[in-house]
Amino acid sequence: MTNAVTDSTSPSSETPHPVSDPSLSRTWPSWLVMIGAVPGSVLFSLVFLSLAAAWWGPVGVFQGEGLARWIAELAGTLPGILIIVLPGQMFFISAAMLPALLSRRPWMGRLGLRRPAISMRTWVTLVLATPVIQVASGLFASLFFDLTEPSQNLQMLETMLTGHTGLGLVFVLFCAAVLPGMSEELFFRGYVRVGLSRRHGFMLAVFVPALFFAAAHMDPIHSTAVLPLGIWFGLIAWWTRSTIPAMLAHALNNSMAILASNFAGEDLEPQTALESITQAQALVVVSYGLSLAFLVIGLIFLSRERARS
Repeated sequence: MTNAVTDSTSPSSETPHPVSDPSLSRTWPSWLVMIGAVPGSVLFSLVFLSLAAAWWGPVGVFQGEGLARWIAELAGTLPGILIIVLPGQMFFISAAMLPALLSRRPWMGRLGLRRPAISMRTWVTLVLATPVIQVASGLFASLFFDLTEPSQNLQMLETMLTGHTGLGLVFVLFCAAVLPGMSEELFFRGYVRVGLSRRHGFMLAVFVPALFFAAAHMDPIHSTAVLPLGIWFGLIAWWTRSTIPAMLAHALNNSMAILASNFAGEDLEPQTALESITQAQALVVVSYGLSLAFLVIGLIFLSRERARS
């Protein structure tokens, strides 16, 4: 797997190689911002929410569990979703963009914003395979937790993402799919992965950012469930030598989860009668089935490209 397709003729290639200026291959900035990202994002979000509570919150919001109750109430409103989601996304975009702009390398290359190093048909197929990785992630989490008893954090997330239609659903997709797909991938599979790839190989460049990506979700069940997804996004970025396909895969994953929750209702039980399955539920099942087919086809395409190279 370490012999993934690379663009060795490009000056922005991420494959570890000697450079005349040692400062261009240093990895400590990537380690530093990655280690500081989890506590930094939590602190930034708490400060932002506290300021919002002081400005818009009810009387006594800082007494007892008033702040937690106020945040839970916000989760059920569209403005509240923006207030809850935006701070974390702002933090990750800033944590990626600021050090990239200060880097001696071109900032777009430092963030991995470059043309994918494999064919479009291959990377698009791999992106479309992401929903089946979402299913595998849920099965992985079920090995360690009872998913029928979600945590308080996951209950609030469900409140935020379900029960929306029309423009409200579009707004939720933007806040919870497009923004995270851009900001989190720019940071974890962009700045961090590209930085680690300067001197380290596949294991560190893919798995370490995935671990910190999972930890950033700050909930044992949620973190365990997104770990396989973080690895998958890292694999896509590693194979393509680009952050762009990983961003699209992340946005597709979140969009699929949101749409399935809003249109298919409760999860299908294995014993559900065929005639009781709604059209929306059937469409969701077919979509995940197609995603499995895309996974097989995409890996075949990738294997052939690597064999030719």
